[in-house]
Amino acid sequence: MSDSVVVDKELWKCYSQTRDVKLRNEIVMKYTRLVKGLVFKMRGAYNDVEMEDVVNHGMMTLIDCVERFDFTREVKFETFASIRIRGNVIDYLRQQDWVPRRLRREAKQVEKAFVDLKCSETENLEGKVAEYLGITVENVRKIISEISRFHIISYEELVYGALEGNQVEFQDTTGFGSPDEELLKKEFAQQLTELISKLLEREKLILALYYSERLKFKEIANILEVTESRICQIHGRTLKKLKEGLIVYLK
Repeated sequence: MSDSVVVDKELWKCYSQTRDVKLRNEIVMKYTRLVKGLVFKMRGAYNDVEMEDVVNHGMMTLIDCVERFDFTREVKFETFASIRIRGNVIDYLRQQDWVPRRLRREAKQVEKAFVDLKCSETENLEGKVAEYLGITVENVRKIISEISRFHIISYEELVYGALEGNQVEFQDTTGFGSPDEELLKKEFAQQLTELISKLLEREKLILALYYSERLKFKEIANILEVTESRICQIHGRTLKKLKEGLIVYLK
């Protein structure tokens, strides 16, 4: 069943003119499923955080979105709100320090090792990574098993990670997103789609299974009949390709 919601324009118009709290709450209630749907899709990322707390944070963001939304513009509210809810939930999870800094640091080291080593399909990847980092194979396997638990990425993070690296800044003075920012995000979406289309078939499949189907690295490894280490390696390499492509596009 579709989660799409249609709110009558007259309701938006009345709220826009009166700013009546009751009307605002009526709109918010109609979009409750939007928040719960987004939070549920991200459930693998917050094992140590109560889902109810995440939903409550998403609802606060939804209220803010309703108050900011300009219904006269040719933008669907679901699109406008989803981006902000997803981004704010990710920020909220980070603030909870739900991933130990040690593990976050070790995960980055392991993923960087996968990219740097460029091992072939037949090589002992875990052994190579362990030797490269000066740790045991058992530690490498433990870190890999935990990486997919917290490795969240969204279009916003990928795009603005590239923007931050190039010191490009935008100031949102409208509460909706400046015209320049909205145009840039649209162009970036097109560029990101083009970059993804140029990936190897296996890279595209892993992205789809991980981000669309929400499978963990171990589950993807079983499907593709390779090691979990190989999936982690390909995933890290693919994200590096996408980010480098966006950075080149900015220059």
